[in-house]
Amino acid sequence: MVADPFVHSSVSAVRGYRAIGDYGIIGDCRTAALVASDASIDWCCLPHFDSDAVLSRIISAPLGGYFAITPLTHDASPTSLAQYYDGDTAILCTEIGLPGGRVRVTDFMPTAHLRNPGQWPVADASIIRKLEALDGEVAFAVRFKVTLNYGQVAARMTLSEDGVMVTGGQGSVVLAFGNRPTADTYVGAGIIENEGQGPFVSTCTLTPGTPLTMAVSWAPNPFQASRLRRSLHRD
Repeated sequence: MVADPFVHSSVSAVRGYRAIGDYGIIGDCRTAALVASDASIDWCCLPHFDSDAVLSRIISAPLGGYFAITPLTHDASPTSLAQYYDGDTAILCTEIGLPGGRVRVTDFMPTAHLRNPGQWPVADASIIRKLEALDGEVAFAVRFKVTLNYGQVAARMTLSEDGVMVTGGQGSVVLAFGNRPTADTYVGAGIIENEGQGPFVSTCTLTPGTPLTMAVSWAPNPFQASRLRRSLHRD
C-alpha cells in the first residue's frame, strides 16, 4: 500500500500492464478498487469482493475495463507524479501531469453502512472521484469502460444528462458527473465508442478552484440504476 508521496518508475508512454507496486487501494469493507499511479482505476468488483470484476485492465491491458483520466490524445498517458493517502484515512490522492498543468485525483469509497449498520436500505458500493487542477488550464479526457463477467458478456452503455448506465450482466453499473465547471464537462457531450459497448469518452477542462466530481456505483436492476444515476448527479 502507498504510505508516503512517491514517484513511480514503471510508467511508459504506452498504457500496458503495471507492476503491483504502481497501485494504491481504496475500499469500503465490502469491496475494493485498485488505482494506478497514472490515476486509472484498473480493478474493481461490484458490489462485493466475490462479485465479477467490472474494471479489469489489471488482468487484460487491451480488453479490460477501466476508469481513466488521459490527455486528449487517445494513445497517450498522463505523467505520474505522486500517490499518497490523505493523512490517516483511506482517501487516496494521485497527482498526475497533463498538457497544461497538474491535476490531483482524489478517490475513496463511502462507508456510511459501517457507521449506521442498522440503516435500511443499505447504500450500494460506490467510488467517488474528485479532480482538481493544481495549476494551469488543463484539458483532458475521461475514459470509462466496463467489462462485464470478465469480458464474456457484451456491455451496453446508454447516455443521458444524468450520466452513463451500463447494462448486460448481473446488475447495472452507473457513472454520474457531479458539478460541471465548464460547458466541455457536460456529460451529454461525451460519446460512446464501438456501437454502444464503450468506452465512454468525454473531454473536460479544469482550472484551479473548479473541481469536478464523479461517482461510479452498482445497482441490481436498470430501474434502480436510473434512479441512482439521477441521485448521484443531484448529490
